[in-house]
Amino acid sequence: MDQVLNVEFAYGEAVLNNGDTIRGAYEFNDGPDNYKYLVYRTSETAQKQYFGPEDVRLFYLNDKWYFPKEYDGTRYFMLLCYNDSMSVYQHRHYFTTAVSNTYNNYYLLEKPSGEQLMIKTGPEFNFKSKVGTFLGDCPTIKLKIQKGIYGRNQLMEIAKEYNDWLRQKKQ
Repeated sequence: MDQVLNVEFAYGEAVLNNGDTIRGAYEFNDGPDNYKYLVYRTSETAQKQYFGPEDVRLFYLNDKWYFPKEYDGTRYFMLLCYNDSMSVYQHRHYFTTAVSNTYNNYYLLEKPSGEQLMIKTGPEFNFKSKVGTFLGDCPTIKLKIQKGIYGRNQLMEIAKEYNDWLRQKKQ
């Protein structure tokens, strides 16, 4: 497995599912061959210990937080982009074409209830219909999506407005 990991080690920390927190040198390369591995290098022996999304609750590396999330029946580490009642995570979806290996950034919306929607790129994903329905409990956001005011490029604004709406609803 060492041959697929090709980034520098950086200081970070991981919280394992058993509750242990391990601080030290980590390597995480979100490339297609090793997107699912976090590698810890012990300071004493320089031995490497590999963790997958099934082993870790969360990890922090290079000023970014990652959480294991499930997509298409597989767990991946996903970057936390927006943290509030409804959170937004980024997933790099790798694929191979006739020309090269490449990726699309997909975004996972997760409501406080745990309900999730993966927003894909490309014309096959009907943003207005799917996101409008997913966030249909907030009429203003649904209307802005239907009118084209909000689209794929406004996910953080959508999340902020949705969370503001949730807070107002609780008052």
